[in-house]
Amino acid sequence: MKTILQINSSLFGEQGQSSKMANDFVDQLQANSDATQLIRRDLQAKPLPHLDGNRFKAFTTPAAERDAAQQAVVAESDALINELRDADIIVLGMPLYN
Repeated sequence: MKTILQINSSLFGEQGQSSKMANDFVDQLQANSDATQLIRRDLQAKPLPHLDGNRFKAFTTPAAERDAAQQAVVAESDALINELRDADIIVLGMPLYN
């Protein structure tokens, strides 16, 4: 089974032209393959936090010494990294603003 990771980043969410184009492209990919799993991330609907001092400290703190908040930060990061590693196809719906 092939895994498609689609990341949309339009400020207009699903109504953005880049999101619509990426969605159409993924729909065509799936139509031409009967064995695909789709992971879709919309960074407007669910933004990822920026790297700040607390997040960075979570990554540099030894695992045995992390508090619950730091463990959650690292777990989220690890999950995102695994999505990238496991994806056979990555589709980026990125807008161009003038």
